Amino acid sequence: ALRAVAMLIPMEYATQSHIFFMSLVMLASLAMHAYLEPYDDNLLNGMELISLLSCVFSMSMTTYVVSDLWNQTAQSRELALIFAVSLLLATSLLMVGLILYLLIQAPTVDHARDERPRAVSNVAEEVTQKGTLQAN
Repeated sequence: ALRAVAMLIPMEYATQSHIFFMSLVMLASLAMHAYLEPYDDNLLNGMELISLLSCVFSMSMTTYVVSDLWNQTAQSRELALIFAVSLLLATSLLMVGLILYLLIQAPTVDHARDERPRAVSNVAEEVTQKGTLQAN
């Protein structure tokens, strides 16, 4: 979906529209992820949720930075940009820390049981069951 937005609304021609629609896609992804919780492992769901929240907030700050509002000052734009970059860096460091934690804990805890989303594994199971029922 993000590639479709990038292709249909190029950043060079319509920066604000591009960022707006990218934000909509990210918000939809966040809502679907929060509702479905697609991974069996709560840690993976939490990591994905944090990542999506970080992207949504950063996109909203980017929207503010590129918009040309009459009450916007250069200082407020710089502050929004610093906040967005800091948020992305903090999230990246958190993700690296969680990945290192998972690698250290890998011999004792099986966090990667089945990383396929639940919806995909449920569909695969239904197709398999239907196939075996029809074969019988």
